[in-house]
Amino acid sequence: MRRRHVSNGNDQDDLDLSASVHAESLPTRKYSFDSNEPLLTLHQTLTPDGVSLTLKQYVPRVSSTTSTKTPLVPIILAHGLAGNSCPFDVTKTRSLAYSLCEAGYTVWLSNMRGSGTSDRPSKAWTLDDYIYQDVPTIVHFVRNAHGDIPQVHYLGHSLGGICILCALADVTPSLQPYIKSVITIASSLEYNQSVWRFLAPLVPLARMITSDKAISPEAATTFALSFLSLVPSVVSTAKKIDKDTLASYQKSLEPVSLPVIMQLGTSIEAGGLAISPRRMEEQKHQSEGVLMKNRLRPTHSRSSDDWFEEEKEEGEDEGRREVVGQREEEIKPKAAARFLDIMHKIQTPILAIAGNNDVQCGEEAVLRTLDAVGSARKRYVLVGGVQEEEGRTYGHLDLLLGERAKEDVFCHIVSWVQEADSGVWERRVKREKEEEGEEEEEEEVVEVDERRFSESCRSIGL
Repeated sequence: MRRRHVSNGNDQDDLDLSASVHAESLPTRKYSFDSNEPLLTLHQTLTPDGVSLTLKQYVPRVSSTTSTKTPLVPIILAHGLAGNSCPFDVTKTRSLAYSLCEAGYTVWLSNMRGSGTSDRPSKAWTLDDYIYQDVPTIVHFVRNAHGDIPQVHYLGHSLGGICILCALADVTPSLQPYIKSVITIASSLEYNQSVWRFLAPLVPLARMITSDKAISPEAATTFALSFLSLVPSVVSTAKKIDKDTLASYQKSLEPVSLPVIMQLGTSIEAGGLAISPRRMEEQKHQSEGVLMKNRLRPTHSRSSDDWFEEEKEEGEDEGRREVVGQREEEIKPKAAARFLDIMHKIQTPILAIAGNNDVQCGEEAVLRTLDAVGSARKRYVLVGGVQEEEGRTYGHLDLLLGERAKEDVFCHIVSWVQEADSGVWERRVKREKEEEGEEEEEEEVVEVDERRFSESCRSIGL
């Protein structure tokens, strides 16, 4: 199956896009499968704007260690910038996908537009395309593939984590009812303390460059290798990724769309990643529509006679309109300029993982974003923190490809999703509500007793 280049919605290729779902066996595999290894298939789906996305599905073999009475919630893995699904399954020993399958989970490795075998549009795509087109399409495709299951887990590395956070906070209709939990690895919405801040002076110059094309794979590779030669720790620290694995990663680098880079560049600024002007305009129209509905909706029930009351005097009516206008201005929601400003909308449980020596996305950046999320169930894991004296330092890509990633990183992810699917959270919430109800009942009893005591005192003249 080869990648299709899309210039408009009418282009045709050797791929049959008459259906939104395709599945076939992959022609090659990185390692041979035995009876205990997962089944691997390739699927395709279309975004609303007509871009074909590919997903790899890993289905665990049924065995005594993976069988379960109720199907586990499937997990979507989303890649980072200039990458594809490759880092999630490079070798059998360094495969997050394989580790999750061993725990009994069906895993979906997604490829957003321009990555892997997904369509690469001839016109440059934007970060908005990832957030508002690709992420919702992937989530609903996986749900439908499992018989319209209620929820999925979603894990994103770097850019993949940024996209799911932004989508959860701003996609309409909301994706939150369909996401069981979110796991971000080395993801933040604010990078003003990152190594990338040194590129800030280049942002104005970059904005002068024509942004309707994507950087070629060759240019992306050249840029990445040049940057790695200047700052080796950008990707890996303490040489935790062997040369062969790193070479495989470098060969998998994908083209980078300039508009994506330009919007991501705003994360270096104070306040973090900016919402695009186009999306802010859409938010403005949506808020105006809500305001119009509220204006037309009666604020209280009225009898039929009320609707035919005589009109008030003209001066009084004008005064009332002025007051209403002032109130509308006060309640009219303003479009947020930064994604950090709307992270409080996210109520989905989230696990945020950071590396102790990640110069791209440090622990402070991860924590700032996590603190902005409104969810009551949040967990933070700093990998390499307690093992630092043993030489276990983790950079940006070490978290996926490091020689000890399975025991230092993957174990936290498996534990998180298992806890989420065990029903522990729901039972805990139920118990907390019951305890709150008991406290309220006790308060009501106390209030009743105090009232009766006061009445008794008055009756006897005290």
